[in-house]
Amino acid sequence: ADVVACPSNFVTTLDLTQPNMRFVMAESISRSQIQITLQVDEGARVWCAAWDVDSDPLITSADYESKIKGNAADCMDSKGRQCGTFWIYDLDDLEDTALDMVNSRADFDSSQNWKYNQDFDIIVYNLIEEKDYPHIY
Repeated sequence: ADVVACPSNFVTTLDLTQPNMRFVMAESISRSQIQITLQVDEGARVWCAAWDVDSDPLITSADYESKIKGNAADCMDSKGRQCGTFWIYDLDDLEDTALDMVNSRADFDSSQNWKYNQDFDIIVYNLIEEKDYPHIY
């Protein structure tokens, strides 16, 4: 009988799907800050931005990403890291390159890292008290 060797290489495919984001809650935590609790179902970076009723950003599908990222200076996670500079990690991050700063299970398990399918908090600040912010992205 012929013997077929089993390859020791794992075959993976590039995942190009967008992460699913779930809104959990939002609350004002000071006169100039709102805390937004979210979840994503896979590894991702997150940015948030807010515009008051008088400064509607007129976001379109062509420019929403640049307008939201343009407000990164007014957005951080609850650990004090500016939006866009931290990752929400999933298990695939253990297998891919070290560019996402996860090289081992210990890196993944670090309490400094947010995990997929778990709540994480974003703080949008430099808001003006008693202004209506109907445009939070």
